[in-house]
Amino acid sequence: MDDTATHDAGLVRDALGGSRPAAQELFERHWPRAWRAAYGVLGDRQRADDAAQAGMVRALERLASLKDPAAFGPWLLRIVVRECLDGRRRTRRDVPLEHAAELAADTVEPPDPALAAAIRALSPDRRAVVVLHFWLGHSLPEVADILGIAEGTAHSRLSRALTQLRSHLEVPHGR
Repeated sequence: MDDTATHDAGLVRDALGGSRPAAQELFERHWPRAWRAAYGVLGDRQRADDAAQAGMVRALERLASLKDPAAFGPWLLRIVVRECLDGRRRTRRDVPLEHAAELAADTVEPPDPALAAAIRALSPDRRAVVVLHFWLGHSLPEVADILGIAEGTAHSRLSRALTQLRSHLEVPHGR
């Protein structure tokens, strides 16, 4: 188990014991990746804010259902990506996000506009695989686990996404 997972496991145990500082630290440690995943899937800052926040709130509310406290990060990403794919949005803001805007602003460097448009043109399922694999650096087995799909399905979605991206980004010859 790496140091991050070990530290997360301790924070999860403390948060389950009622420690607000531990829950806050989990939030601060994982908000940037959660937001970046949501933004990558949705392509819209406001919707990413809403989906990442809803996912974080849901994860913290359901912390007791987490089987392996060291796996908080992938578990959270699964919740956030499902929030994005399901299209559920919460309109009320239950949790203050004092530092969320600053954290989020530091996590995403806008890609090339043509690439951003090509990624937005992908289906949400394919976009999620691309974002988790390329933007967030997860292996395909990890992507499959986060999305709750078979590894072969993750490979297939990535392959089809890359084919679609290549097609969308191709420059006609003769220019």
